[in-house]
Amino acid sequence: HLHSLIQKNHLCLSTLLGCFITPNTLLARIIMSNPYANSSGSDLEEEHPSALNPNDIDDDELFQPSGARGAAPAALQSHHHTASTGHAKKSSAVSRKKKVALFVAFLIALGIILLIIVAFILYLVRTSAEQQCITRPLNPIEREDQGQDPRPLRFKGSVLLKNINLLTGAHPKWDENEPAVIKNTDVLIKDGKIVQVAQGIPSNNVDQVYAMDGHVTTPGIIDLHSHLGVYGFPELTARSDGNEMSNPITPQMRAVDAIFPSDPAIEETLRGGVTTAQVLPGSGNAMGGEAVVIKLRGSSVSELRVRNGPRTLKFACGENPKRAYGGWARHMPVSRMGSAWIMRQIFEKAQKMKMEQDAWDCNPENVGEDPWKRPSDLSLDPLVALLRGDAILNTHCYEVQDLEMMIRLSKEFNFKIAAFHHALSAYMIPDVIRENNITIATFSDLFGYKEEAYDASVHAPHILDDAHVKVAMKSDHPVTHSKDLVSQAARAFYYGLKEESAIASLTSIPAKTLHMEDQIGAIRAGLDADITLWDRHPLELGARPVKVFIEGKLVYENDRPLKDTKVRLTQETQPSLNFQGTCESKGYTKFSNYAVKNAKVYTMDNAKTVLDNQMIVVKDGMIICIDSEATCNPHVTAGAPVFEVKDGNTIVTPGPIEASTPLGLFEIEAESSTGDGQSKASSLSAQSKVKAANGIHLQSRTMQAAWAGGVTTAITPPLSGWMVEGISVAYNTAGDFLSNSLVSESVALHISLGNDAKVSGSLSASISGQFAELESLISSANTSTDGTDPFVRVLRKEIPLAVRAYDADVISRLLRLKKRFDFNLVVIGAAEAHLLAAELKAQDVSVIVTPNEEGYIATQQYQTLRSDDTYGAEALFQAGVRVGVGMGSIYNTRNLRWQAGLVADSGVVSQVDAIAMMTRNIADMFSLSDGVGQVKVNTRANFAIFSGNPLTYDGRLMLAAAGDKVTCTPVQF
Repeated sequence: HLHSLIQKNHLCLSTLLGCFITPNTLLARIIMSNPYANSSGSDLEEEHPSALNPNDIDDDELFQPSGARGAAPAALQSHHHTASTGHAKKSSAVSRKKKVALFVAFLIALGIILLIIVAFILYLVRTSAEQQCITRPLNPIEREDQGQDPRPLRFKGSVLLKNINLLTGAHPKWDENEPAVIKNTDVLIKDGKIVQVAQGIPSNNVDQVYAMDGHVTTPGIIDLHSHLGVYGFPELTARSDGNEMSNPITPQMRAVDAIFPSDPAIEETLRGGVTTAQVLPGSGNAMGGEAVVIKLRGSSVSELRVRNGPRTLKFACGENPKRAYGGWARHMPVSRMGSAWIMRQIFEKAQKMKMEQDAWDCNPENVGEDPWKRPSDLSLDPLVALLRGDAILNTHCYEVQDLEMMIRLSKEFNFKIAAFHHALSAYMIPDVIRENNITIATFSDLFGYKEEAYDASVHAPHILDDAHVKVAMKSDHPVTHSKDLVSQAARAFYYGLKEESAIASLTSIPAKTLHMEDQIGAIRAGLDADITLWDRHPLELGARPVKVFIEGKLVYENDRPLKDTKVRLTQETQPSLNFQGTCESKGYTKFSNYAVKNAKVYTMDNAKTVLDNQMIVVKDGMIICIDSEATCNPHVTAGAPVFEVKDGNTIVTPGPIEASTPLGLFEIEAESSTGDGQSKASSLSAQSKVKAANGIHLQSRTMQAAWAGGVTTAITPPLSGWMVEGISVAYNTAGDFLSNSLVSESVALHISLGNDAKVSGSLSASISGQFAELESLISSANTSTDGTDPFVRVLRKEIPLAVRAYDADVISRLLRLKKRFDFNLVVIGAAEAHLLAAELKAQDVSVIVTPNEEGYIATQQYQTLRSDDTYGAEALFQAGVRVGVGMGSIYNTRNLRWQAGLVADSGVVSQVDAIAMMTRNIADMFSLSDGVGQVKVNTRANFAIFSGNPLTYDGRLMLAAAGDKVTCTPVQF
């Protein structure tokens, strides 16, 4: 057997030996010197010290080919002559010792050569044995796929898309030879595959032809992190299947076994242009199980699942596992150390299982044996696959210490991490991430909801991308709705991510991370025909698909008009704020006196007047002039800064107002010590007297984000454990303390009705009980003369009753109470308010719609307008209802103006009316003082300056002002 191996590898062996024993090498010369030829020897080094010095031998000669050995080199000839002469003259014991040493060196060298030869032969034997090992059996998923059509729903026929502007998804770093943009091209599809991308493809013999008039087109969007189907809509306990919380180590769980294929969110997500999603188990366990890659088509799990797709796993580190098990379960892991240990422990078992399998596979006696006799353990099978490189690992990690722990673990057990998910602190160690070739699947701007999300930065995507780290945007549906995934990339682009990188973050990079780049993530010949055609560039606010194809089949279309065909958005120059002096971009600068010139001013007065080419003059924090520069310039205080947007349009609006969140009452939602706390007074009447003004904390990261987003004013109710919350406060979001930012200490009485207000063990444990409590409180107030009672103040119309409610039935009952007792009513949340638009208008009820609550589900037939992006605002506006917009989450407050922009994008609500929905309308609902929600003479300054349209991503916030507090070109963290 060895003879045959050597014969097969004689070239390699001869090459190996030749390297050592070629006569012209130094070793050969030592051998040829023959120390026994002259036993008495001579002192060669003394007489001819250069004769055998390797440094004195010419390099060309030292490595001369063995065929050029006609005559001995001059140095050696001289050596032999001198040696003979020296032998006749004298003998030296030293010379003999040196020759013996040379001979010993020769023996050592020969031994090394023999060792190398033996090692090489052993390697050949091992390789041959491995080639005879039994082929590993299929894993469970592969067995299920065996003999199945890998693309059961592919379109069979031909489709031609004519005249599209293609954004290919190519990344400038990872796809250097691919163009990012191909203009005015055609795409030919046959039997679900792309067969040609070129101009002027003939349409004869094509089954379906679509003339697309230059529509911007991308590969179908890939959501690398979703829980579609395992946390289904409606959000019921029965549909919560993402975490198997019986054990922190459950790698054997499979998301494919839990997907609810009729989840309404799947169809809604498709309307956002998403064609492929990696559905992951949740992050409650350190090892959550196997994910599954689905395409958003079909009505069964077998139709959704990508056949022969990658095998992918989900791990989690950091807060989630330790909070889950250190909280209610009180067993390991209760710390990060515990999470690391239980991972290492299970990997050691998996490693041993792998070794046992390898030994069994390579044992000749097992040839022909039943493969079920092979060592196996289903609970370890996914980890063994990972150790073999047959599975892809996705790890939920946020902070640097967690990222590094997982990297250490991967090196200890020799496995590859494909992607860190969330990873909101990864931008702090981009070099470490790049060196380990790990994708970062992240959010654009979500932050702060727990401690490990506190250091998040909107600049993280572009910092990582600039450092040559792969960045993928993802939804974490239902944390953010997967239908809005494109807006994650759009906001990352707004904050600095390159345009091509933003498109790649939704397409080619997720495909590469899933090892599916030969199937999806690009539009080129040979790939699946997963294609999304948009009504405008997908990174523009409000962009939505007009057609979506999956494997050549048209699975979604609408009649949205074509808005634009431009394929480039990057501005060549960013606008700047022109003024004399210094002004903070973080925090604020105190200017008692300042002015703005050459501005277009949305005054939001009663007529919603818009004034062009205006100057605004502020003195002692009060607006004293709004008029032409000629009229106002004399009122400018000498030396006061005069602001103007350079190279852009100077647009002034009232400062936006957020009225739907507990902004200012907590810093980190998951850490109770960072907030005011939830009050539970002895009675609902006592709870109504609780004032949020006593708990507001202005010096917070969430407040900084709101102010830097242009939100200059907030209305905050108390946090309560009861249906009655208490009295809200209005204030400016910049300032050190409430005393110098207060707008109104007593704005409205807030209550909550519905599921959120159910408190077990009390009358309000049911919705009917809540209304019994409310009616009792209002009835008592109706006969009371106590002017300090908040309910009495509501009935006297001194303050409105602000009710957080979503369900149309709940809102309808509220209308009956209002009709009976006559009070001012503001409904917040209002997911189903559009169903009662006429009644709301008739009773002069105001409504604040909040997109954060659009996914809230109280009943199976929850009738929201969440897929239309207006959340009912458009329908309410058309009915004449006073409408405001809010964000519903303190961590999204900075995006308020873009939410108003989505309402304006509907085409029914004008730009000025949309601006009113975040300014004047809210001020009127709560009867706030002049100057809030308006830009008006003789009122306290409270406005924002933008370059360009404030309701789109084109508009940049250039200045925020409230009284004497001014921030110039505000910077988000």
